[in-house]
Amino acid sequence: MRTSVIVGVDGSPSATHAADHAAALVIRHGLSLDVVHVFSWPASYPPLLPESVAVRVDPRAAAQRLVDTAATKVGNRFPGLPVTPRLIDGNAAGALVDASRRAAYLVVGHRGAGGFSELLLGSVGVHTTTHARCPVVVVRGESGEPDAPVVVGVDGSMSARTAARYAFEEARARAADLVVALAWPPARAWSEAVEAAGMPPHPDEVDPIAVSLGNIAGQFPDVKVRRELRHGDSPPQVLAALATEIRAGLVVVGSRGIGGFRGLLLGGTSRALVDHSPCPIMVIPKDAPR
Repeated sequence: MRTSVIVGVDGSPSATHAADHAAALVIRHGLSLDVVHVFSWPASYPPLLPESVAVRVDPRAAAQRLVDTAATKVGNRFPGLPVTPRLIDGNAAGALVDASRRAAYLVVGHRGAGGFSELLLGSVGVHTTTHARCPVVVVRGESGEPDAPVVVGVDGSMSARTAARYAFEEARARAADLVVALAWPPARAWSEAVEAAGMPPHPDEVDPIAVSLGNIAGQFPDVKVRRELRHGDSPPQVLAALATEIRAGLVVVGSRGIGGFRGLLLGGTSRALVDHSPCPIMVIPKDAPR
């Protein structure tokens, strides 16, 4: 059983915000917190300086101080929280993916500096969110009130079912309402092959929301659930608009889907969601631990 939340830090304000979000996640789910910094030796090191000076600018020692300071600060903000600082050698994407194999959740900020520069902008971010082996929380926007609604995007896929279960768990832990949202593309968005096969079905005939939820809702009788069917060309835009409208505290999505959510975290679609969501996002991989 995975019992830790990993948060990546780099000394930036975004990382501090992520650490606080990770601490709240730890408290809600009864886990422990690993504060992690990924260290890579600078290409220009060692410096051409006297040894006495070089010691004072040792980048690995500075990295250790950074992660120790971050762990101390989050521990001070959340007294009693089980916090462990960890310095990992490697590159940000590979090290975080490897660490995710042993974590219950991985939390990252939307913007970073140093070893986490461009974490969610370009190849490092795409690699991390598409290959992590645990749910990834991207902390951005406003978290809202502690009991702000949780939104989960579904489409009838197995990935959506997994995302729905995590969303129910998070809504229950937050004592929040859960909004289950389906983005239904207009007719022009469907391919000729799909239309020739007599598809797409009308959502009233084959209900992707019901397929995604299955019997999950019955396992969380204390969670108030609302269904939302929204029409639109872009599922990320639909989810972002809904989250803004209801002042959501979290958006939960699966990393793979069908129909309107196909390729949700591949290429420009994921970039749009990560860069424009008004609140933190939780991305659930298809093989997320249960």
